[in-house]
Amino acid sequence: RWGNALTPSVGVALEPSGTLRLRMGAARGFRGPSFKELGWRFLNAAAGYTVEGNDALVPESSWQLFTGATWAPSRALRVDADLYRNNLREMIDLVLVGSTEAGLLRYTPQNRARARTQGLELAVSYHVAPLHLSASYERLQATDRTTGLPLSQRAPHTVRLHPDRQFHALRLDLTGRWAAAAPVIDAAGTRLADQGALMTWDAAAQLAHRHRLTLEAGVDNLLD
Repeated sequence: RWGNALTPSVGVALEPSGTLRLRMGAARGFRGPSFKELGWRFLNAAAGYTVEGNDALVPESSWQLFTGATWAPSRALRVDADLYRNNLREMIDLVLVGSTEAGLLRYTPQNRARARTQGLELAVSYHVAPLHLSASYERLQATDRTTGLPLSQRAPHTVRLHPDRQFHALRLDLTGRWAAAAPVIDAAGTRLADQGALMTWDAAAQLAHRHRLTLEAGVDNLLD
């Protein structure tokens, strides 16, 4: 339906020492609209919104540039840092387009003629059995290049924390995620409000039995 597309990529990596690895590259991207984006008919009355598909969508394409480094001064410690930029054409984006007669917010996917997402990703991992700790930070700048406005509901800062520990056959892990407040912008470019900052914690446990049986239990959004 969408014809053909070439998506080449090229990358290079350099290891100036046994503890440091540098990388950079470029890639071409292409994505046709999904079945849901074309034909969504989804109603969530309890949350006050509905999502409608858009059969006029066209494919999106992009170019990505990235560079990064990994530093591992020991077996236990690893630090990753990455910078990236994506320039997109006809980006498919879920947009607030108004309200229904019943007062529900209406969302529908639309094409953004030109958009850009760029940012920084930092991650630290520390692993000394039986304990494993990891933490990451993401800085995102997402812009509609036609209007100069930020893309709606993209958190500019995100922090994740993940500790897990092994107790013989039992493994426990905890995942925390904090996302900063993000602007809510409708299809006309009007800034309606801010989507509030969000903090969530997920917990999970895994018990491995000697007879190759594994029991798992978990709770999403532990603190509601």
